[in-house]
Amino acid sequence: MTAVGGVVAAQARKICSSRAVVTVASIAVALAALTMTSPADANGGPMFMMAGGAPEVIGGAIGFIGNVIDGDAVAASAARTAFVYTVLWIPVAAVYGVAAFSLDFGCGAARVSKARGASLGASGCARMLASFVPLALFYVAACSASFAFKAAQYGAAAGLSDWTGFLFAACTNALLLCSVAAWSAAIYAVVRGTFGAAIIQLGLAVIVLLGYPSAYGSAVAASSADPIFPWCLSPVFHLMNVSSLCAQGTGLLAPAVYSVASCALAFAVAGVALRIREV
Repeated sequence: MTAVGGVVAAQARKICSSRAVVTVASIAVALAALTMTSPADANGGPMFMMAGGAPEVIGGAIGFIGNVIDGDAVAASAARTAFVYTVLWIPVAAVYGVAAFSLDFGCGAARVSKARGASLGASGCARMLASFVPLALFYVAACSASFAFKAAQYGAAAGLSDWTGFLFAACTNALLLCSVAAWSAAIYAVVRGTFGAAIIQLGLAVIVLLGYPSAYGSAVAASSADPIFPWCLSPVFHLMNVSSLCAQGTGLLAPAVYSVASCALAFAVAGVALRIREV
């Protein structure tokens, strides 16, 4: 246990000073600035992977929707706009998960850790946890700054309940992004190739981003139940629903629980893969 703790502490220091974290911090600042500079009176606003007939109503469409103000929920509209560029965080999380987790394997530090008595299966999961904290913090910080700015721009007096609801959604999204990163790391633990792991995870994300809105739109047109399986197996599906605040109808607890369970499963897969292939 002492050996694992030492590995985790060293990994945390390495990650915090790594180029990957600096890159994620820069992306967070850039996307927050991009959100803030998008004009509030834009005709339709920025929309990504959107489907549904009523984007002007909170929960009336899925996807990533910005600067479309629901007069009955102005603060929620500001929250939805704050999440509009979450779609761009998905490839960031996928690549970051591989980059941060593969640090020790690329330089041979994993072999040194093993020689000192640290199990790669146990320490690897701890590395994943240490790696994803900066990702979550930068995402929540960027979205919080955007929410505060957009709420003021829209003329909404965001109170405690508005901030509480926003932060619950932002933290849920952050956990879902950590799930994306965790599965990238788990795939890397299986295939041991940074490029291959990133491509696999990005490919899966693209399938959901392109496939689910089409299926959702077809279901709405046919007045049938929204399609769930197999889309609900992907964290990207939940990111689309939470970011457009469609989760207001069913609550945020389900996607939050899913994100934790998904991360735990990814940790388990990575741990097993590292135990089977220790070097």
